[in-house]
Amino acid sequence: MRPVPALARVAGLDARSNTGGAGTTNHLANELLKSLEKINLVHVPYKGATLAAQSLMGGEIDEVILAVAPALPIIQTGRVRAIAVLSDKRVKTLPDVPTSTEAGYPNFKMSIWYAMFVPAGTPREIILHLYREAEKALKDPELLQRMSNAGMDPWLGTPEELGNLVRSEIVRFTKVAASAGLQKE
Repeated sequence: MRPVPALARVAGLDARSNTGGAGTTNHLANELLKSLEKINLVHVPYKGATLAAQSLMGGEIDEVILAVAPALPIIQTGRVRAIAVLSDKRVKTLPDVPTSTEAGYPNFKMSIWYAMFVPAGTPREIILHLYREAEKALKDPELLQRMSNAGMDPWLGTPEELGNLVRSEIVRFTKVAASAGLQKE
């Protein structure tokens, strides 16, 4: 078994992995890592990513997976080291941090994405109007710069592409949850 770089010092041992809570994106990311790499990470749930990050800086746990924006300040302090970004391309605010593929883990990807949803049955013309307004907003250079500074790389998919993404993520993480033995609460 090849050790995950962040866990090389605990290879062969159980590593303590903390998250912002059970069922969160960072929890599912750790479960995905466990299933892909056949390693044992002991889940330590916290009440939010901030507390999880503090625990990492304090040496209470071995690793944490965070979104780029909340991770940037603690990376910049030098108290933690970013191992990889879990996206297809490098993040502008962390140009020296490799992608998971570059780090040798091509199937370990996790994107945090936001989407606009409306009630079922909303007329198509309203949906398209909202889409066009979002498209306009994402052309604003000031907004794009602020998003980039926070480690965000905006992508505006069509309503149909969003539907496909949601369906594929449901399938993907249903499998991850099942392999981890997670139950609905």
